[in-house]
Amino acid sequence: MRFVRYDVPFGHHLFGRLNPCPKCNQDGITQRAGLYPNERGLKLADIETAGRPGAAAMVAAGHKLLADKSGMLAVHGGYGNGKSTFLKALTAEFIRIGIEARYTTLAALMQYARDAFDSLKAGDSDTGRIAEWSRLPVVMVDECDKVRTTEYAREIQTLFFDERYRRANELVTVAAWNGNVDAIGLPWVVSRFQENRVIANLDADMRPLLGGA
Repeated sequence: MRFVRYDVPFGHHLFGRLNPCPKCNQDGITQRAGLYPNERGLKLADIETAGRPGAAAMVAAGHKLLADKSGMLAVHGGYGNGKSTFLKALTAEFIRIGIEARYTTLAALMQYARDAFDSLKAGDSDTGRIAEWSRLPVVMVDECDKVRTTEYAREIQTLFFDERYRRANELVTVAAWNGNVDAIGLPWVVSRFQENRVIANLDADMRPLLGGA
């Protein structure tokens, strides 16, 4: 069937889930990744690090996550300095070694949760959908600063990030946002990342140079 179910105990993040076979169903893993076709070939080596200490720190942290296959990392800083490219490249790198990885923006994740209210599928719920994402082996969450902070958003985001934090020894979670470390308005979530690692990428905006090129 090209899907596998792992023989793991109840409570394990892979329990009760069908997963694309990492040996024979690379397409299944890739199709779910949230990357456009032109992004699936990205590599950490593609990120320019010469004279860019923020980018160098991101790439080094990415290689460590690939080696450890667990942990939490947050990256914040100015616009256009490679944070999104880093998340997409790291997603693609995990897929290449056969580990299911997803890239999303926080706004898209919140919309996926809210869409459950219009679902006709029995048992479908916003919290159930977030729980599904909470158990994924690798998740990259981009643009955490671009979601309106409502009471509902705080509840859903706390549910998601708290579960990822509690399973940081077996899951990989990377988040990125523009601005200062506290720009996302969820101090308890930031605190959880700070217990692991937070990188302030202060490199200059590369987009004007790319546009000129």
